[in-house]
Amino acid sequence: MIKNVFLVIALITLTACKVMAPVTTPHAQIPASYQLTSTQVKNTLLEVLSERRWDVQRITDTQIFAKHNKQDRHDASIVIDYSSHDFTIRYQDSHNMKYGNGMIHRNYNRWVETIRIDFNRKLNIN
Repeated sequence: MIKNVFLVIALITLTACKVMAPVTTPHAQIPASYQLTSTQVKNTLLEVLSERRWDVQRITDTQIFAKHNKQDRHDASIVIDYSSHDFTIRYQDSHNMKYGNGMIHRNYNRWVETIRIDFNRKLNIN
């Protein structure tokens, strides 16, 4: 009986580990040879966000605030700090993503990493 209890606890723990991951903060460095302006970086990011169905909430000269809603059950809010030479995607808030203690549902990490990957693809950055 005690072995079964430990087995169930172990299985629950392993399952939770597969779903949860540390919150990532994707960063992209833009090569100086590209000579982009911050406006060009912003516009490329806005294009990527739109294609990935992120709702842009607010834009400043150095930040983009966006929210992604998945099937009206899960959502995440991010802040993208950008300049002419780089950008960083930071977690802001979420609902139903199991956020806590620096951990979040792994889908969040996939969503924000896809923004970085798509940006790099648009500009042919390896």
